[in-house]
This record gives sequence, C-alpha cells and structure tokens, in this order.
Amino acid sequence: KAALGRDASLALLNPAAREDTDKLHVLRGGKLAATVQVPAPVHDLRLAPDGSVAAVVGSGGRYFYLDTASAKLEEGPGLQVSGPFAISSAEFVGDGFLAFGLLHREGDHRPYRWPEASILVVDRRGRVAFRREIAVREATAFVPAIDAATGAFVGRTEDAVTFVTFDQ
Repeated sequence: KAALGRDASLALLNPAAREDTDKLHVLRGGKLAATVQVPAPVHDLRLAPDGSVAAVVGSGGRYFYLDTASAKLEEGPGLQVSGPFAISSAEFVGDGFLAFGLLHREGDHRPYRWPEASILVVDRRGRVAFRREIAVREATAFVPAIDAATGAFVGRTEDAVTFVTFDQ
C-alpha cells in the first residue's frame, strides 16, 4: 500500500513482503526519512490533504494517526461499533474528520458472513459525527468504499450509493 502527497515530496509505503506488513516507510524527497513499526498489519493508508497527518488502517478495527513530520504514531480511539467489524476503507473528510467504510461480521468461525456495512465519520477524539448503515449483497475487501472530496463524500457498495454533504 502507498499514499503520495500532492506535490510528490512525501510518500508513505507499506512493504508487500509478508514479514513487513506491519512496517511503514516515510519518504521525503525520494529518500527514506523514517521507518515506523505499526502494532498491526497495515491494510490502508490515507494522507490528509495538507500532508501533515496520515490515517493508517490496521486489522481488528484498529486505526492510527501518523504525524508525517515526526513519524510519531498514535492509535485512534476505538470506534463506537457493536460486534465484530473490519475497516474496509478510510478517507479524510472535512477538517480533521475521518470517514470509515466498515464491514460488520457475523459468525465466529470461517467462513465469515459480512451482511452489513456502515459509513462512520469521527473526529480526532473518536466522537461520531455521522453514521449510516448500508445493506451488502456480497462483501469484498473494499466495500463500502469511501470517495471523498471537499465538503462531501460518497459511500458505495455494489447495490447502493450514499452521497453525504458534510459540514462541521
């Protein structure tokens, strides 16, 4: 996985090698500035529009904020979700908010079922600013997906699209 800053002077890279999925390389100007150990395998990376912070999505519903200047990693507050879930995607929306696409799991043993999804928007303290449940016909790795633009975002599955204007 990778995230690239707007002017390409900042890049975050998560190695594909199985033994390195919990590492994050921070590159500035094409040179390695830091390697960060993440306490979970990395599943998604997103940079805030100004590049000052990144969202690092791990397994087990965990996510982290990475200060890109200091390479300091801080775990985000637990999401207010009942039952087992996975974060399928994340995107910065508004000023300081993260939108998450979540899959809700049924069953304790494989093969799991993922019959529901939701869109959840939280601030840096984990306070919920928006929540919407979405039915899912067939769960995939990136359903529901979050596509964000300034002041709005779209949550989508193969059956439904949710367009949300977001004013804080």
